[in-house]
Amino acid sequence: MRGDVIGRVAVVGIDVSGRAAPQITELAVLHLDQGVRVRGPLIWLVQPGRMPGRLRVGRRAELAAAPTWPEVAGQVVEALAGRTVVVHDPARYAIVSRHLPDWHPPGLLLTANLARAAWPNLGGYGLARLACAAGWSGRPPRTAGEEARAVELLLRTLGGRTRVPHPR
Repeated sequence: MRGDVIGRVAVVGIDVSGRAAPQITELAVLHLDQGVRVRGPLIWLVQPGRMPGRLRVGRRAELAAAPTWPEVAGQVVEALAGRTVVVHDPARYAIVSRHLPDWHPPGLLLTANLARAAWPNLGGYGLARLACAAGWSGRPPRTAGEEARAVELLLRTLGGRTRVPHPR
């Protein structure tokens, strides 16, 4: 990864409930400074307003005991402050920004866009497909922490294959 271009980043992974109006049930942040992980994963479990129907074993009890989004939002904003945010795609960013309407990152990188530039004929740019293209596990991430790690690995892989643009 080109740490000289990227600088200070917060790699974000999320797990959500529902599809129509997804609510964050887990959010993970990894801090990278000049390409080196310096902190994380920072992980917040979040009690959704309405409990999702399908959950992994044991997850319902964890989410029921978790704080609500208003209780953790300030901590999340603090973890993202002053860092270029890296998420996989615009939909993931839209979910985070909908949960934090007054927050605006100083820069944004989407690993799906970097992948399209590096591998234009791949045919799909989901994390599982990109993991296969990069030569590591093709299993989709199941938690926010796994998603953040996959995005970090993808950023590192693509940083060596394509020019990473300056955040605006």
